[in-house]
Amino acid sequence: MKTFLLSFFLLCLSIPGYTQTTKGNFLVGGKINFESVKDKNYYSPDYASTNFIFSPNIGYFIVDNIAGGFRLDLGAYNSGNRLVETRYRTTSISPFLRCYFLPVQRKVNAFLDAGYLYQKTRWRNLQSPEYVEKSHGFSIMAGPAIFLSKQIAVEFTVGFKHTKLNAFEATRSNTFNSGVGLKIHLGKTK
Repeated sequence: MKTFLLSFFLLCLSIPGYTQTTKGNFLVGGKINFESVKDKNYYSPDYASTNFIFSPNIGYFIVDNIAGGFRLDLGAYNSGNRLVETRYRTTSISPFLRCYFLPVQRKVNAFLDAGYLYQKTRWRNLQSPEYVEKSHGFSIMAGPAIFLSKQIAVEFTVGFKHTKLNAFEATRSNTFNSGVGLKIHLGKTK
């Protein structure tokens, strides 16, 4: 697997052409997020969590500087309040729309990314058996994309995520996050 990933990365570095943010190109990559979460709900008015999430994604540039695509967020957490520590795993699927603000072929570009979230969470703690919750919401993030080559960009993001639990109307979660990602822009060759 490591050999495949290294080969893929080297292949992407060697592709010539103008493949940044122009219409008809693909956007492939991922990011790692750090989140700080505070919840207010019926069960735990003082819940807090610190989380790390891996988010692979793929997109397609519909027009110059605007891409649409899908993101998969995978997370594992340890969290709780003064009384209970909980472990949980989340999986969320998010269609997204991303807009780059500066002209194509820039070394540094700024972007805004917004998406709808559908999330499934498996909870487990010492006091109760495992159970599953489903929630939905939205996410928005922004930051600079620094192009190391015409195909490879490193991104630094700050964002906000709001989710509402499907089963309990009173449970809402507001999350502020920051992350770093790597994007590979694939497309037309010269």
